Amino acid sequence: MTMTPKLSKRFASYLISFPPEIQNECIDMDEFMRKDMKNSFDFDRTITDQGVRYASPTGFVYKMRRMGFDNELCSMEIPKIDDKNGTIEILQKLAETSPDFAAEMFEKLHREYNLCPKCTLKNGGAGCRHATKYELNGKVKYHCGSFNFQWTVEDFENTRKLMKFIAEVLNTSAVV
Repeated sequence: MTMTPKLSKRFASYLISFPPEIQNECIDMDEFMRKDMKNSFDFDRTITDQGVRYASPTGFVYKMRRMGFDNELCSMEIPKIDDKNGTIEILQKLAETSPDFAAEMFEKLHREYNLCPKCTLKNGGAGCRHATKYELNGKVKYHCGSFNFQWTVEDFENTRKLMKFIAEVLNTSAVV
């Protein structure tokens, strides 16, 4: 017998429109963000009619909300991470141990869903103060660090895997 966690009415009402498999993934992700990642990110959760947002004081944000043209995207925003040696480029660091996964995450960096009205990236420039240069396997993207994920079991798993990796980097680097 599977135990169903007690959900707030607001969270349950948000999940009702999803198929059962995705509802379960959303519940698992909620538990992961609020419990497993608490020490690394100290996320605050906000639930609205549009979705669920987890935000940390350090600038990490994960949103489970329907967005994009087909309402099929979740997003994760990763701020620049600086340590005593300069900016840590998460995808380069990830490529050291998991090159295939790093390449897959590189492809999740998308600009077409960037809604910032002042974004110079829309014009192909790197002038945005939030832009980070992401470089992997000879490809370069300037981006504010927003990864877009589909509402699939695989992408929920990938999100958790990426978050665990980032937490590990934060816990082992001399982050300033």
